[in-house]
Amino acid sequence: MKRKLTAFVLALAMTAGALGAAPASAAADTGTELAMAVLEGLGAFEDGDMASSETITRGEFARLLAYALGKGAEVSTYERRTMYADVPAGSENAGYINLVSSEGVLTGKGLSYGGSLARTQATGYGLLYLTDEMLRCNGKSLEGKTVVVSGAGNVATYAIEKAWQLGAKPVTCSDSTGWIYDPDGIDVATLIDVKQMRRARLTEYAKARPNSVYHEGKGVWTVKCDVALPCATQNELLLDDAKTLVANGCFAVAEGANMPTSLDATAYLQEHGVLFCPGKASNAGGVATSALEMTQNSERLSWTFEEVDAKLKTIMVNIFHNLDAAAKEYGMEGNYVAGANIAGFLKVADAMSAQGIV
Repeated sequence: MKRKLTAFVLALAMTAGALGAAPASAAADTGTELAMAVLEGLGAFEDGDMASSETITRGEFARLLAYALGKGAEVSTYERRTMYADVPAGSENAGYINLVSSEGVLTGKGLSYGGSLARTQATGYGLLYLTDEMLRCNGKSLEGKTVVVSGAGNVATYAIEKAWQLGAKPVTCSDSTGWIYDPDGIDVATLIDVKQMRRARLTEYAKARPNSVYHEGKGVWTVKCDVALPCATQNELLLDDAKTLVANGCFAVAEGANMPTSLDATAYLQEHGVLFCPGKASNAGGVATSALEMTQNSERLSWTFEEVDAKLKTIMVNIFHNLDAAAKEYGMEGNYVAGANIAGFLKVADAMSAQGIV
């Protein structure tokens, strides 16, 4: 198992690097060598399925990876950004690979071959489910609150959508060149049309929504708000941004990206009484729904959107209660960073202890 885990980590690194960047017809030499090393480590060649001296396409790598891992052995949430370009032009997955697998080895698959409904919305929806529960447990609510969101990808878009559904008013979004402030609230249909359908810049959103204002560069965190949701990229919310949020009355921040808040900004928010939930908890909706996808694959079932969404909500609510309980138990009530770290560590430690690993 340790060999499999090590090789699989290498596989993840590779698919985001050398092999993932190579043409579909012939992977770069370094990518091919690494692919072979990974597959040999997993034992993919033991049954003579393919000679380890051959070159390998990204599609073949994916097939052998699934074979070597076995049924449901591991999960990887590539969100359709993985290994090769051998898919029909114009499809939603053009330029990428989705492994055709009914065994749940890889997730984020297309709906026609084992994918799950609500997977696209899961991270953004999950962020709001946890944020809503965090507020409720602290005597607050999203109802009627102003929310600022960074980003304009899937996480941000569906966080904005769910914020509306929960009674809040999301007023910002951003991309790599600028950001939008819409005093009427971000229109989800327009945002989807601009960013997902036309792949355009947010200047097009401003053209479609006359009351909105487009700003070059950064600035989302300067908008007065109750709740801030960084959903774009690492280190996008810095100390000066945290100071601005606090000065403007923001009382909650929940991360919808990987480490979007710098350490000093996190500390400042906590020191000034802002409810802060780290991404390892609030950003877990996507991987949670990948697990739900694997469950559907194992049962040979496809749940409705509503079924998946309801299960996602339950998971995110439970995640908050677990980290909240851990923070309280260890004398750090309200410190959800510590609570998330402790709860996650204990879950792994307890499992390892129960299995005699430690």
